[in-house]
Amino acid sequence: MLQSVNKNKASHNTRDFWSEVNKITGSKKGCANVVDGICDAANIANHFGDIYDKLYHCVSFNQSEMVQFRHMLNDMLLRAGLTSDYTVSTEDVAYAVSKLKINKDDGNAGLNSNLFKLAGGELFAHIARLFSSMLMHGAIFDDLVSSTVIPIPKGHNVNITDADNYRGIALSSLFGKLFDLIVLMRYSDKLASCESQFGFKRHHSTAMCTMVVKETISYYINNGSPVTCTFLDASKAFDRVEYCKLFNLLVARGIPPVIIRLLLNMYTNQHVRVLWNGEFSNVFGVENGVKQGGVISPVLFCVYIDELLLKLRGSGVGCFVGDWFVGAVAYADDIVLLAPTATAMRRMLSICDSFANEFSVLFNANKSKCVVFCPKRYKSCDKATFPQFMIGGKDIEIVTQWSHLGHILISSFTDGSDIDFRKNCFIGQANNLFCFFNKLDPFLKCKLFKTYCTSFYGCELWDLRNHSISDICVAWRKALRRLWNVPYDSSCDLLAVMSSSIPLFDEFCRRFLNFLSSCMSSGSELVKFFVEHGLYYAVCNSPIGSNATYCRLRYNIPRCEVGFRKFSNLVFNNLFMSHVPDIVQDKAFAVLEAIGIREGFLVWSDACFCRSDADIFISLLAH
Repeated sequence: MLQSVNKNKASHNTRDFWSEVNKITGSKKGCANVVDGICDAANIANHFGDIYDKLYHCVSFNQSEMVQFRHMLNDMLLRAGLTSDYTVSTEDVAYAVSKLKINKDDGNAGLNSNLFKLAGGELFAHIARLFSSMLMHGAIFDDLVSSTVIPIPKGHNVNITDADNYRGIALSSLFGKLFDLIVLMRYSDKLASCESQFGFKRHHSTAMCTMVVKETISYYINNGSPVTCTFLDASKAFDRVEYCKLFNLLVARGIPPVIIRLLLNMYTNQHVRVLWNGEFSNVFGVENGVKQGGVISPVLFCVYIDELLLKLRGSGVGCFVGDWFVGAVAYADDIVLLAPTATAMRRMLSICDSFANEFSVLFNANKSKCVVFCPKRYKSCDKATFPQFMIGGKDIEIVTQWSHLGHILISSFTDGSDIDFRKNCFIGQANNLFCFFNKLDPFLKCKLFKTYCTSFYGCELWDLRNHSISDICVAWRKALRRLWNVPYDSSCDLLAVMSSSIPLFDEFCRRFLNFLSSCMSSGSELVKFFVEHGLYYAVCNSPIGSNATYCRLRYNIPRCEVGFRKFSNLVFNNLFMSHVPDIVQDKAFAVLEAIGIREGFLVWSDACFCRSDADIFISLLAH
């Protein structure tokens, strides 16, 4: 199999190259033979079907309330008359098809997204007429409301014989996805959520959400005030959406009634089945939750949860930075509450309880956590003296650290724990790479090393002055020496040149500057505010400002927003190479020449990495 990897790389067959790599790593696993004591595949499928059937009927809508809503909707349709909202054009369908991902199946009718992407305008015209007719009559066809749910494990190291460790992923109609994309294109402004919501928005990311949380905490503790941070866990939040509440919110936002009618019919007529190891479960209906596999579903959920964020902002309690309310920050259903006092936090939790009762949201106190961040002048923060907080009538545990969207936040407000965690992940990934691919040529291993081992998720938010960064850089250099099979005391600069990369610390700086540039162009006024506040006001008292100042001094960046934007797009390789001594460059290029590499960049050579080349390689690096 390793020979196949070499052959595919030699012929520049990238798709087959990565296919062979995935086969070697064994990333695709089969289904469990036993789940909750049930052995037969058909029985397991029905077992999961019973679980999801119960979930999708746990907060069923009130029938009389739904009848009243439909009467109101019909009155709105009569008053509105015929409008352009009834018509879908060929251009609308062409746009929606362009947004479909390739090689995606619908799980029911046997259609693939490639069929639509490779089709011509004639098919688009037929689909446009179909959608226009559906809007005119409010009618739907069966395939539009059918979906197939596939249970997948929630993680790599979970007990796959326990059904609680699975989440359902739905394959739904491609026609439904096209319709969702058209609705999103037309009414994106009416479906927009508030600035405190970062989930499922263009040019927004989890890192930006955590950045806002960290900047808020930094602002308060540097001004002498503690901050209480509560991480709320909403159980099965996407699956507990109540239809009457959701569609009333869409009416309030001004979505045309003809669109709401069709969406309502699609939601209230859903039927689902579970697929397990080739066997299907019995079909069951759905009475709550956003549509599984729908493109518009995450956006509708954000509209649903936006009511809570607006209620919290309207309460006037919680953390503020300037005129901006940052007492509640959310990424979809991951909600963080920040308050400077215990009274404010209790008031916010009370609002969450009221919202949960009204909108059928279930906040899990057992999985919700609270972290208290204290100013540096506080000698210690004793957990015994912290006030107790409750959600849903149950106590929330107070901890010293917790993970927010994959970033570990610790009560001492340092990044050491997060950096150490990523260092351990890196070491495990590197060892895994050498275990599977140690017999490959060094330049192939280097390519795989960059792909599998250098994600360093969250590094753009680390304090660049943190001493733990040096530990992860040492681990990176040790892995490179092992990859190239060079002496342990070989030059650090030489390792970077050979690998056609910059030193890891400079890579962290580059990622921070790119993140800073993406924040400036994100379109979020809240994110831009914190960037400007960190760069021009808080400076070293802000995580953003401190890192920006460090990079500005290290790389001589002009102290202005334009300077940071331009510098983030510079080629760091050239910057690094200009500071590497000529003798190191000459030695590195001699080594690279010996093993078929030119100008510091990895290129494939038909020549094998023979023993004589290896001897030359090691002798050149011996000093």
